[in-house]
Amino acid sequence: MSSHFPSIPANRHLSILLATLSISLCSAQLHAVPVFTNQASGSGITHVNPMSTDFAVGGGAAWIDYDNDGDDDLYVVNEVPGQANWFYENNAGVFTERAVAAGIDNPLPPGAGIAVGDYDGDGCDDIFVANGQDPGPRAWKNTLFRNNFCDSGQKTFTDVTSAAELNEVSQSSVASFGDLDGDGDLDLYVGNYAPSIVDGICETNHLYLNNGNGVFVELGAVIGANDVGCTLAVTMTDYDNDNDLDIYVSNDFSGGGLFQNTGASDAIYRNTGNDLTGVPRFEIAADSNLGDAGNGMGIAVGDFDSDLDIDYYATSMSLDASSNNVLNENQGDGTFIEIASAAGVQDPGSSGLGAILAGWGTVFADFDHDGDQDLFKTNGSIGATAVFGPSYIQPDRLFLNNGDSTFNEVGASAGVDGACSSNCGAPYGQGRGVAISDYDNDGDMDMFVSNLSVYDATGALVSPGMASLYRNENGNSLPSLTVRLTGAAANFRGIGAKIQLTSDDGNNTKQQVREINAGTSHGSNHTFAAHFGLGVFTQINEVKTGWLSGCQQSRLAVTGNVTTFNETVCPEITRVTPGTGPFVSIEGVNMSGNFTSVTFNGVPAMGWQSFSPTLLVAIMPIGGSIFDAISVTRKTADVFSTALFQAQPTIETVTAGAGPFVLIRGRHLGQIQSVTFNGVPAMGYQSNGPEEVVAILPIGGTIEGDTTVTTANGSGSFFPAPQVDTVVGGAASVVISGAHLIQVEAVAFNGALATGVQASGTTQISAVPPAGFSSGRVTIVTPGGTEISEIISIQ
Repeated sequence: MSSHFPSIPANRHLSILLATLSISLCSAQLHAVPVFTNQASGSGITHVNPMSTDFAVGGGAAWIDYDNDGDDDLYVVNEVPGQANWFYENNAGVFTERAVAAGIDNPLPPGAGIAVGDYDGDGCDDIFVANGQDPGPRAWKNTLFRNNFCDSGQKTFTDVTSAAELNEVSQSSVASFGDLDGDGDLDLYVGNYAPSIVDGICETNHLYLNNGNGVFVELGAVIGANDVGCTLAVTMTDYDNDNDLDIYVSNDFSGGGLFQNTGASDAIYRNTGNDLTGVPRFEIAADSNLGDAGNGMGIAVGDFDSDLDIDYYATSMSLDASSNNVLNENQGDGTFIEIASAAGVQDPGSSGLGAILAGWGTVFADFDHDGDQDLFKTNGSIGATAVFGPSYIQPDRLFLNNGDSTFNEVGASAGVDGACSSNCGAPYGQGRGVAISDYDNDGDMDMFVSNLSVYDATGALVSPGMASLYRNENGNSLPSLTVRLTGAAANFRGIGAKIQLTSDDGNNTKQQVREINAGTSHGSNHTFAAHFGLGVFTQINEVKTGWLSGCQQSRLAVTGNVTTFNETVCPEITRVTPGTGPFVSIEGVNMSGNFTSVTFNGVPAMGWQSFSPTLLVAIMPIGGSIFDAISVTRKTADVFSTALFQAQPTIETVTAGAGPFVLIRGRHLGQIQSVTFNGVPAMGYQSNGPEEVVAILPIGGTIEGDTTVTTANGSGSFFPAPQVDTVVGGAASVVISGAHLIQVEAVAFNGALATGVQASGTTQISAVPPAGFSSGRVTIVTPGGTEISEIISIQ
């Protein structure tokens, strides 16, 4: 047999042996099991999380850098009404409990889940608490705590729930923040549960849009996102990579669960874009092939297979050899394949007692820094109920990623299986929430696990409910990179942004992606820093951040283990207008500075010059047009920030002229292919430049409806926005008067849909309010958009 390798001199055998040994050691190091130690009591986290003998969800935990000092503090809710929540301030890895001093002890309602986000855009993170159920059962109002630190320097919070109009009274369990409508501030989705266990009654979830003035309005039912399932996990996430946030909801008691019931199956609510008044619309992504967790409890968000799209793991219940956990592998085309069994992450029940093993909080993270995301999940008994049966042999699980879409379970050897070491009535803690952070800033991911106390049917304490703070002891033996974001406008932490890392080992390239979420796992909130293990791919070629605003930033040849991106330096194109000859005016934000590139359909401009922070003038390439896809790239220090602009037609006004003539004004109204009125083609049209079109109405046509202009770059529509002037009447019926009340799609009172809706012309609607409504806001939805009234009252 011939060989393509040269002969090896004898004196080189030793060096080759040493090199082989080095490679073997490196491989062993890459696949070494990470070691964690529980630092809870030694670091000052000493609370016990109680629980009644009844069914209990909750145990949410959140990492929040509330004083912006660079380390994450910790907030943990208490599920028992009348007992306080806990808040631990982090001082170099040592924690001081100060919930009462900070004003967020919130002792009366039973806390279940937490979402963290800067809802008012002042640069400090605020806290939303989903308040669950008590043994009453009673429902409670949720709580929004506003952080006072950025305004006053005081390390305190203020309850602003009523002022923010978050007045829902429900059995809430979980929540998530994110910018759903692309206006720069954080909206809120709240998952609700049920008044009792396994009774087929699930409460409707709520979606609150942020008005930008500290007030939210509930619109879930009218915009298609009011899931009716017993929701125990939710997150806002961009599953289809179209740069807007969708909503993933995981529900208990769906048709595929251990207890088949009337709860809705897990679903992704796909964001289909804003209506003409800027309100987002949603539809269930029925074509996504999303695997249903059956008894969904927690959601992990990550890219475990390193193919640059977002995958999801959802925990569920297991009975002996069965398991309903799901691993939804994203195929990159808006669909999923469920591979939990093939990947080895099903975690079937192991007690052999005929009792249920319940999975709860879960998270993807690269704990061993080999360049692939691992998977952790908590397990815990539901309690000594006749329905479920107690089983306290429920170890938590750590699945190490093998790099080939399979995992190896190492929870016990890593020290994170929840094994009880003192005062044990049960062999394992009864886990609920899990939240990750590099709380000691040593470059690797640590974990906080919330355990609940469990009592048996006689009232005897079985599990003491001590929390676990797992410090990663050897993850940083391999290199990593932490990416921190500073967002523009009100989205201070860059929630919804995606960070992509490209690195190599001198021969091969590795790509990874992370998404910043606010509210996931089971009622918990992870750190907002993105963490990447590098493994052998230590040469970082590029780090890119894609913001929801559309700006893309990149930094090349990164050194060190921490890097930052600031969205406030991003350029933004708002308008493109023609000048003389090949000159084009590009208007927007941050249009001054060092621009390294201007392109038209990817072809470089022949030249450009900045004239002000709002104006850049470019010379189009030969054959270029203002209707091309235009990009501008601005360099600030070593960061390249790129704004993309496609001249989509936009109609701003439609005005009747003499006879059948209509004047249509807007932007990018060139290269017109058609003009229609309520779907009927105009009898003729003429473009008077990129901002004006004159059209002739078809016979019988009217401007009171849909006007659409289609160009080579798409279609722009105009429909008169609905307007509410007065609401009069009583509980039996009200009359809503205003303008453009045509083709009404929905009428709602405080977010609850009205019945008996009837239109009278284009200026009046009658409707029956939902039972119990006496005051609040009325919402009207038409093809022209969404109108939300001021607060009104009826008799």
